[in-house]
Amino acid sequence: MNSFFKFSSYTSIALVLLLVGCKNRYSEPVEIEVLAEKSSSINLDTNKIETEKDFVVVNLKGESGDRVFINDKEAGVIPQSGELPVTIKLKDVGDYNFSIHSQNSNGTKSKSYTLSVTKKEKSADLGTISTKGPAEKLTVSQNGVIFIAEKGKGLEIIKIGYTDEIKTDLLAIVSDVNAQDVFLSNDESILYVKDEHGKFHAYDITTIGEPQELTLTDTIEEKKSVLNSDKTTEYVVRSCGLESKDITNPNNPQREFVIKDKEIKDVVLTKDDKYMLLANGTKGLTLYDISDKKEPKFLADKVLGGTITGLSLLKKDGVLFVANGEHGVEIFDLKALIRDMLKSF
Repeated sequence: MNSFFKFSSYTSIALVLLLVGCKNRYSEPVEIEVLAEKSSSINLDTNKIETEKDFVVVNLKGESGDRVFINDKEAGVIPQSGELPVTIKLKDVGDYNFSIHSQNSNGTKSKSYTLSVTKKEKSADLGTISTKGPAEKLTVSQNGVIFIAEKGKGLEIIKIGYTDEIKTDLLAIVSDVNAQDVFLSNDESILYVKDEHGKFHAYDITTIGEPQELTLTDTIEEKKSVLNSDKTTEYVVRSCGLESKDITNPNNPQREFVIKDKEIKDVVLTKDDKYMLLANGTKGLTLYDISDKKEPKFLADKVLGGTITGLSLLKKDGVLFVANGEHGVEIFDLKALIRDMLKSF
């Protein structure tokens, strides 16, 4: 059997210490079980783990009452169950070595066990969702449901999971509307779908898998803008490009800057409001530093091989969804994406 394994979510494998010492000097060695996710792998020949995570969970097995030490710092006491789960945190990308041993009530130590961990850079690309029609626009709810406008193919409603790999669950298809754009109400109970005539179909999505059409209207307040975290600046997509406005005084908004580019279709901001990412048509994704609110600084482009027309960011998880026409929806870890874009320039 090949000694290199990759794990499914929280598959475990026991790593037993086979270090034999004189019984009057050492107690029995503690048994180590590594709980690894798909982004982690372990080579049993070298006892090395590779992971993109910020932590590794190890299950330490031994005699009840034995104290366990990691790098000579006490990690806990083995309970009556004989198993003690411990989370080892990893900071920067790089190599780590952890020396693990146990000590019984008499103070007798076991031989130490070395666990080697390599933290790799997180991949920016989390996966792709294939869509029935061209992904034109999209929006994602805070509970991880994505609504994709696909023009003549209608609208797809998909539940997303992306802890270690992209998992999709098609909840519903609305096929009787030519979906050009999608918006959610503030409480996310109503979905608005813009059709080819510029009219808006309102759907009750209280039962997420059974959207019920409520009404058809000529106008709604379209969400073509985003606000910074303190809601003092608004970034608005217009036909000529993107405009930034100071809305500290809502009755007298002041223009801060304009980026003139007719290909700009959508915008998202990072949590700290430092960066602005634009859906920029055939140019792909365009990144700006907006630390200076009046003078945006162009940083980088990323061409994705299609025409980028929509963006939606699940801020709490830092996951970006990108509408890329016939290429479907591409999904990125936003922090890693920005890291890669900055490296390229």
